[in-house]
Amino acid sequence: MNRRLLKTSRKAAVWALLLAIGLFVTPITVAQPRGKTISGTVVDDAKKPLVGATVVVEGKNANAITDIHGHYQITASRGDMLVFNFLGMHPQKIAVGSQTVIDVQMLTDAVGVDEVVVVGYGVQNRRDVTTSISSVTPDKLQDMPLFDINQAMSGQAAGVNVISASGSPGGGADIQIRGLSTLSADTSPLYVVDGVVLQLGSDLESGPFSFINPADVASIEILKDAAAAAIYGSRASNGVVLITTKSGETGQARVRISIKAGVQEVFNKVDVLSAREFATLAIEARNNLWTDTGHSITDPDPVRNSNTKIGYFQDFLDSNKKGTDWQNAIYQLAPYQEYQVNVNGGSETIKYMVSGGIMDQEGIVKNTDFQRYSFRTNVDFKLGRRFDLSVKLSPIYTTQNYRRTHGRYHDASGGIIQAALMMNPLMDIYDPTTLSGYTTGISQGNAMTSMENPVAKVNLLKDKREVFRFLGDVALNYNILPGLNLKLSGSANINSYHADNITPSTVGAYNELPPKQNAIQSTARRTINLQSAIQLSYNRKFTGGHNLAVVGVFETQFEKMHEVLARAEDTWTDDLLIVDSSLAEDYRLGQSGLVEWGLMSGVARVNYDFRGKYYLMASLRADGSSRFAKKWGIFPATSVAWRVSQEPFMRNIRWISDLKLRASYGITGNNAIGNYQHLRLMTGQSYTLGAAGEMPVNGIRLNTAGNEDLTWEQTNQVDAGIDLSLFRRRLNITVDYYNKKTKDLLLSLQVPYTSGFGSRMSNMGKVRNRGWELSFQSQNLNGRFKWDSNFNISFNKQTVLALGPSKDPLYGNASYFANTNITQVGQPVGLFYGMKAIGVYKNQEEVDRFPGIKTGNAISRPGELIYEDVNKDGRITIDDRTVIGNPHPDFTFGFTNTFTYRNFSLKVFLRGSVGGDVMNMAWGSTPYRMIANGPRLWLNRWQSPENPGDGKTPRVKLTNRGIIDFEQLDSTFIEDGSFLNIQNISLSYRVPNSLIKKIRLNNLVFTFTVNNAYMWTKYTGYNPEGRMNIGSTLAPGVDWGTYPLARTYMFTIATNF
Repeated sequence: MNRRLLKTSRKAAVWALLLAIGLFVTPITVAQPRGKTISGTVVDDAKKPLVGATVVVEGKNANAITDIHGHYQITASRGDMLVFNFLGMHPQKIAVGSQTVIDVQMLTDAVGVDEVVVVGYGVQNRRDVTTSISSVTPDKLQDMPLFDINQAMSGQAAGVNVISASGSPGGGADIQIRGLSTLSADTSPLYVVDGVVLQLGSDLESGPFSFINPADVASIEILKDAAAAAIYGSRASNGVVLITTKSGETGQARVRISIKAGVQEVFNKVDVLSAREFATLAIEARNNLWTDTGHSITDPDPVRNSNTKIGYFQDFLDSNKKGTDWQNAIYQLAPYQEYQVNVNGGSETIKYMVSGGIMDQEGIVKNTDFQRYSFRTNVDFKLGRRFDLSVKLSPIYTTQNYRRTHGRYHDASGGIIQAALMMNPLMDIYDPTTLSGYTTGISQGNAMTSMENPVAKVNLLKDKREVFRFLGDVALNYNILPGLNLKLSGSANINSYHADNITPSTVGAYNELPPKQNAIQSTARRTINLQSAIQLSYNRKFTGGHNLAVVGVFETQFEKMHEVLARAEDTWTDDLLIVDSSLAEDYRLGQSGLVEWGLMSGVARVNYDFRGKYYLMASLRADGSSRFAKKWGIFPATSVAWRVSQEPFMRNIRWISDLKLRASYGITGNNAIGNYQHLRLMTGQSYTLGAAGEMPVNGIRLNTAGNEDLTWEQTNQVDAGIDLSLFRRRLNITVDYYNKKTKDLLLSLQVPYTSGFGSRMSNMGKVRNRGWELSFQSQNLNGRFKWDSNFNISFNKQTVLALGPSKDPLYGNASYFANTNITQVGQPVGLFYGMKAIGVYKNQEEVDRFPGIKTGNAISRPGELIYEDVNKDGRITIDDRTVIGNPHPDFTFGFTNTFTYRNFSLKVFLRGSVGGDVMNMAWGSTPYRMIANGPRLWLNRWQSPENPGDGKTPRVKLTNRGIIDFEQLDSTFIEDGSFLNIQNISLSYRVPNSLIKKIRLNNLVFTFTVNNAYMWTKYTGYNPEGRMNIGSTLAPGVDWGTYPLARTYMFTIATNF
């Protein structure tokens, strides 16, 4: 009840804020220019709405931009002339006269430019871009239920792999642009929002970009090659994502309201053994154990039952009980709702965009949710003839109830998914005789493994996170001379984070009965990031067709993070909501941290073209970073392009609308290695003195070796591309080839122990990514029935070129087993490493014929897995471990089809990945061990020489694979992660203008959307992309039971007035 009251109070506060927006806008609208309101729709030659077309009152500053449905609204007088422009289209002029509704159909200009794209520190026409840049425009995003900006890029751009690893409310996605280029530094791209750099690490369970409202985004540009990204220097090796928010437009105030409501369900459930199937296999496993230890299957039941606990399972089979579906017990149908208000307008002296939004997402795992309350105001002021002032302010508040679903089943605060899959289905959820009221997973005489009740974890654990962020940006532009502009800008990004974690005494330790040791922890973190820049730009068109654009920038960035953590354990009550160390009996912790870093940079770029035919770009950036002893680095780049279609010999080839060849080279860096790693750092140390250690003394000692030669990882990239438009731009093709080499990778170098340390960070590795990217955009049908398609596909091959002087492989460990992933020269990063299973011993004859494990207690038997003798020494040992899988996909693709008939529009978006294996650790280390539940594929097991099953699934048992002392990762854990996902289906209906004018609406659209409609995959887990890199980048592709994806059914109403 209290929680519901708090949520209602928060919503009331936000609605009050939205009311304040209206009050703020009201006085501005009074200053609108006099005249009458003209509205209408702008479409292309296929009668498809044009998004972003400009409508200008000729000779005046009044202008408007069409929305996602091609609608516009502008104030003009009877004698005015409206000018309609869209890049790539012939402009049109129409007299206003007595008209109040003016609809326009624009025709394609075969030699016109496409659209304006944002580049670093400026904008360019698409036709003039000489580097590799992908764009995600509003028309691609309008129908998708986007919880996070990263989701907006999923499958929309070639070379951009968006891994939707988690479906957690507020959860993020992992993005890789042109492959993985680091082994230990941050892998996330650099994000720039309205010119403000925001370099954030990847947090897959609590997305770093959940604080940006997707409804406020006007466009997204992805800088993929080094020539485009090098303008951001030492932070751009992983690519750059430029996000531009919406701005104000001249005209009277226009209001857009969008309401979304829907429900989410778990995308798919894992097919596990039913309770009766499980009981049957459990008895069989215990029979196998009984005979393996030299006993007879005909031994008297009392003797066997007392040793193997068969009676527990037989009693269940003899009853009418159905057992427990633990997956159903933790999942729910989860509602989703979102409200957006956008007010846009302006005059000759001021233009504004003010928006507010509420998003409330319940999770499909019970007791998980996420709320976002957002506000943004973007205002542009005209201060006389030469000065312009831009102010952008965006406060946002988010709350999240989180549960760590991934991890081992007995983790104190995680492992919920693994526990739900492995929990004994014969057990009940609740037990009124226990302290918590829940059945415990502690072994109670049934020969089952001990594990926590997942429903108890979901209901009793507490993990509440609150974030307040403020992003403010102020920029003053001074037009010194025609073409010469000076821009002064400053920004502040303030982030306040608070989290409370409570583990009560009734959950947490899987090997003891309640009451157990409880814990409460509180974390507070405040981050302030300040940026300032001075930018001088010069643009001029010279006679003879020479065009020049020069940009010079000096900028600084400073960040300070302060964190305080308090923890208490074994308190006398579970009802504490704050940390009180005086109530803790066993453990108390209070600590704080302070981190500061800074960056100073100088930037220069020159763009030159001759008559739009020959292009040259050159840029240079110098970065000075506090993170390294050698502060400064230089990052140059250059690119050239040739518009072949402008040559005289191409004039008669009319079916080629545009043909441009591009080539580029650039150097970028990655400085996201953490702070102070080049220094020798100290830490606290406790000592005991005296003969009996009776004198405790606190002191300090060296904690890190430091390395004054440490520097950023450096990426050198070559790119060659073709931009081709055919048949009056009805078919647009882009092809890119890239070769990307990253050197000076940060790795841990072993040093002599006489130094006092075992290792230190050093620059010594090298990795290469190279591949192809293809994009196709086509207008297939242009009649009353219209059909447009967008398709992109990316191929990337990664190779490790060097790993330091020793050349020894590097190992990653992300499971129960040791060294599950291997990184070695000549291969991709983090290949799966273990024993290769090649079948099952059908009978004793095969056991005698194949090499097997026959030492100590490790004995191969019929029904056990056959491992390949890799080194051909006639024995199966750990020396036979080999590469058993590759977590990196061979290629990824996205395919969008849009069908339009009259006022109906249907959009279908498919996304897929081919190749890319997954280590399925959702079953822990217990496959085929009937001490916990498992998948139904175990029904295909070997049972006897006469009934060998499918030849791949071994017999069930109780010990570790029946091969004691030899538990290693093997290929049965590795599954094909290929998939094809119908990620989005959207059906929209736009109500005709003739019907909505009576209620004074300019636009009314109803949309029904299904997200994650269906997936084809061989993977037996929840999500083939559910790969949490627990451990490090050296251990990718491991599914520990991440939060499942949700299928979302959404209904949207959007209107303008």
